[in-house]
Amino acid sequence: MGSTASRDARSGDLLRLAATSVAVLALLASSFTGLMGASAARAAADGTTPVAMTASAASPQVSYGTANTVRVTGLPAAATGAVDFVSGSTPLCRAVLPASACATPATLPIGSYPVTATYSGDDVYESATAVTAFSVSRASAPFSAGHASSVPYGTANTISVFGFPSAATGSVAIATSGRTLCTIPDITTGSFCQTPTDLAVGTYPFTISYSGDQNHNSRTVGSSFRVVPASTRLDARVRAATVPFGTPNMLEISGLPSSATGSVVFTAGVATLCRIDDVTAASSCSTAASLGAGTYAVTATYGGDASYGSSTASTGFEVTRATVPDFDAEASAASVEFGSSVVLGVDGLPSAATGSVVFTADGATLCRIADVTASATCSTPADLGAGTYTVTAAYSGDANHRAATAATGFEVTRAELADFDAAPAAPAAAYGSGIVLRYSGLPSAATGSVVFTSGSTVLCTIADVRDADECRTAASLDAGRYLVLATYSGDADHAAATSTSAFDVEQVATAIEASARARVVAAGEPNTLTLAGLPGAATGSVSFSSGALVLCTVDDISAADRCDTPADLGAGEYEVTVRYSGDRNHLASTARTAFAVEAATPLTPAPASEDGDPGELPATGDDPTAPLVWALALLLAGAALGARSSRRVRRRDVARSGT
Repeated sequence: MGSTASRDARSGDLLRLAATSVAVLALLASSFTGLMGASAARAAADGTTPVAMTASAASPQVSYGTANTVRVTGLPAAATGAVDFVSGSTPLCRAVLPASACATPATLPIGSYPVTATYSGDDVYESATAVTAFSVSRASAPFSAGHASSVPYGTANTISVFGFPSAATGSVAIATSGRTLCTIPDITTGSFCQTPTDLAVGTYPFTISYSGDQNHNSRTVGSSFRVVPASTRLDARVRAATVPFGTPNMLEISGLPSSATGSVVFTAGVATLCRIDDVTAASSCSTAASLGAGTYAVTATYGGDASYGSSTASTGFEVTRATVPDFDAEASAASVEFGSSVVLGVDGLPSAATGSVVFTADGATLCRIADVTASATCSTPADLGAGTYTVTAAYSGDANHRAATAATGFEVTRAELADFDAAPAAPAAAYGSGIVLRYSGLPSAATGSVVFTSGSTVLCTIADVRDADECRTAASLDAGRYLVLATYSGDADHAAATSTSAFDVEQVATAIEASARARVVAAGEPNTLTLAGLPGAATGSVSFSSGALVLCTVDDISAADRCDTPADLGAGEYEVTVRYSGDRNHLASTARTAFAVEAATPLTPAPASEDGDPGELPATGDDPTAPLVWALALLLAGAALGARSSRRVRRRDVARSGT
C-alpha cells in the first residue's frame, strides 16, 4: 500500500508540472513576438542588423541532480559576444560565441523553469532574446543494504544502508510483520541500526523503507535473516582427581547461560556415570561407589533447548586400587663374583593378590616372577656385568590392588683370572729374527689388551684379546736375556692379571771376507786391503795383520770398509790375517788373503847367467852405441826378473792350495 501511494503522488506531481509547462510556453510565445517587433524597431534606429534567434532545452524535464543543456539557434556565424540564460532572476549559464549552448546547474531545486536567452549583440548585429522552458523533477534514491544472513539467539543483527545520493536526506525504518526492528533517523548522520537481542529462533523477512526528501523519491526494499540457536560453552570438572575404589566422585558443570534449560549426561565410553535432569535446579551429580578401579575419561553432554545449542565438555578422574603397604624385596647375597647368579625374592603381598613382579636395575630387567601365586623368587643371569645393582621390584597389581615397588640391591665384582699365563714360543732366538710371545687362560668373554714388557721396554702389544693371542717382538732386540712381564689390562667384568717368563736373544755368527787391491806392489807403494761379507747392522773394527805385524786397521766398519798398508814394507810375501772384532749382536770372525812387495831393480844389472838370472852389464867405454846397448840390456833384465817372480808366485800358490 505504501508503494502504491508513493506512485500516485508522483503521477499527480507530473501532471501538475506538465500543465504548468504548457502555460509557461504560451506566455513565452507571446513575449517572443513582442520582443521580435521591438528588436526590429531598434535595429532600424541605430543601423545594426537584427537577428532572428530561437532558444531550446535539450530535455523538457530532468531529474534533480542532473544538468540540462540549453542552446540558441539562428545567430549569424560571424556574430560575436555571449548569450546569457536566466530563469527569472536566477542565472542558469552563459555561452560565449561561437559556442551556442551551455549546461544548467545540476543542483536546481524541483520546479518549472521558464528560460530567457539574451544575446548581447556586437558592432554588426543587434542584441536579441529568445525563450524556452524545462522542469526539474524529484530523483530516485537507489541504495544498498548489508546484514548477516544469520545471528545466534541473544545477538543483535547490524543492518547497514549505503549508496544514497550524496545530497539525499531523510530516515530509514526496518520492520518485520508489523514490528519495527530498528530505525536510522537521519541518513546523513547514521548508516546502520541493530535489531533487538530478544528475537526468538526463526526466520525474519523484513523491509527497509527510505522516507525520501524534497528532491528524492521514497523507496522500499526487502530482505531476511535468521536467528539460530546460540552456541553454548559447557565446562565440566570432577570434585576429586582420584578416589579410592568404593568411594563415589562428584561431577560438576558450569558455563551455561542462566536462561538455558534441559539436562546434562556424564558418560565414560558407552557407560553413563550420572545425570543432571534439570540444569536450572542442579549443577552436579554423583558416580556410583561400585565403579571399578581404572582411569575414566568423562564426557559431559548438554542436550540444548529451543534457544541454545548442545555442547560437550571433557574431564576425567581415576579410581585407584587398594595399596599394598607391606610389599618388600630382598637379594640372596650382598655380593657375588662375575659369572654367578643372585636369587631375588618378594614378600608382604596379600594372600589374594595376583599379578607379576619384575626386578629391574637402571631400566634393565634382571628377572621376572610371572605369577606371584606360584612363586616368590627368580634368579638373575650369570653374565651380569660387574658393578653395583640398585634393584627395584615392581609389583604389577591386579583388579583390586594397586601396583607397588620395593628396593634391594647387590654387587657383582670382577672375576679374578687365576689361569692367566704367558710365555715365549721358544726359549731363545737369534738376533734379527724377533720372538713370538703368547698368552693363555683368559675367558672367552674377556676383552682388553695384553702388553709384554721387559723392564721399561715394551716388547709387543696385543691391542684386543678377541683378535689375537700372540705378538712378535721387534727384530732389532739386542742380544741378551729378557725377563718378560705379561700384563692383561682387565675389562669391566674381569680383573687385571700378570704373568712372568723369559727368553734369550743370541748373537749371530759372521763370515768376514777380505781382498787386496793388487796381488803384487812395488817396493815403496802401499796396497789397499778391503773387507766384505759382514751384516749391514754390524759394528766394531777390523784389523789386517801379517804375523805380528799390523798392516792397517778399520776402526769403525760402519764408516769404512778398507785401509792402506804402509808404503815402506820390505820386499817379500805377506800372508794377511783379517780379524773382525764382533759387537753386542754379532760374533767375531776371521779371514785370510795375501799380497807381495817386489824388491827394487839395480841400476847396473849383470849379464844373465845360464839359469836366466841377470848379471852385471858390460862396460861401454867410448863406444858411441853404448846408450842403446844399455837400454836393451835393462829391458831384457826386467823381463827375465818378472818371469822368474811369476814362477815363484805360481809355485807358492800351488803349494798353498795343496795344503
